[in-house]
Amino acid sequence: MSPDQTLLLFDGVDKDDVDAARWVCARCGMTQSGDARFCPFDGEPLLAHSPERGVPELTGRVLDGRYRILGVVGSGTMGTVYRAEHVTLGRQLAVKVLRPELAREPLLAEQFLLEARVAASIDHPAVVAITDFGQLPSGEPYFVMELLEGVQLSRLVRQKGPLTLPAAVSVLHSVADALRAAHALGHLHRNLRIHNVLVGRMGRGLWTKVLDFGLARVAGRSSLTRASGLYGDPRYLSPEEIGGAAGDALSDVYGFGLLAFEVTTGRAAFE
Repeated sequence: MSPDQTLLLFDGVDKDDVDAARWVCARCGMTQSGDARFCPFDGEPLLAHSPERGVPELTGRVLDGRYRILGVVGSGTMGTVYRAEHVTLGRQLAVKVLRPELAREPLLAEQFLLEARVAASIDHPAVVAITDFGQLPSGEPYFVMELLEGVQLSRLVRQKGPLTLPAAVSVLHSVADALRAAHALGHLHRNLRIHNVLVGRMGRGLWTKVLDFGLARVAGRSSLTRASGLYGDPRYLSPEEIGGAAGDALSDVYGFGLLAFEVTTGRAAFE
């Protein structure tokens, strides 16, 4: 990947995709990004939606006296990600803010921060590092994480086709080891799929980062999801999750198998 191909990516959505395609459910009002065309909450077809709508305007503000917001990186189902700078250290970071419609549910906002703390406890080079937490004056919780420059694995496969065997082994080994570290602590990913993995060049090899540990459970506990009984892309749900169960470590293993199939064949196992 050349420098001009490097994109800022978060929440399973890259900035190009966010700018090009945003969608909203006419029934529940939840927005989606990327290639989704049906609402994961209630199955309704999605309608074209302005990218600016529903995104808190934070650019120029300083959060908790520490993080100056420089601009929007991208927006996904769970929240909006901003590029920020630590006012004292001058270090650039990413700040992820829970979407306002989700933050209006107090228990959900609390769970968002709890899951962020869980993810922060997974000390592994292939897991995105989370360094701080907070809450906006308007009530939306946020967490601070490392700012990554890489390519969304789904975008890479979509544009370039299946990975070579050495590249696939490198990426899958990193993802599997990240899952091992999380499971050893009793934590689950709950939404492992090709959209939640980032890759980038590191010398002659690749670095890999797994995003959004545990955040699928947050979305799954919203009133919108409880009403429909199901959250997530059906292509990547394990059989027990489709049957209504919460899922366990074996569900992550199932997701890993689907990921391995997709990066080596260039297509999803199920459509």
